[in-house]
Amino acid sequence: MADRTGEEQQAICDHIRTDVLSTEYASLDTTLDPPEYLAFSADYLGQIDFITNKDSLSISDMKTKWTSHKDGCLECEGWSL
Repeated sequence: MADRTGEEQQAICDHIRTDVLSTEYASLDTTLDPPEYLAFSADYLGQIDFITNKDSLSISDMKTKWTSHKDGCLECEGWSL
């Protein structure tokens, strides 16, 4: 597979935020100091990862949710954990 462009990396992160983990993203309290965050990273090799500082969000659960979602999703095709 060809290297993923920055545009493709941003697109998969946006897709994950809006279509896969929107509930988790909406649950963040950004008024705290420091604010809660949930970040998605994607690299040029097609690898994605999740990062959060919110104790009640499980990285393992989010990866499982994404894995279940990606089956049959054309936007997730070619991406992996």
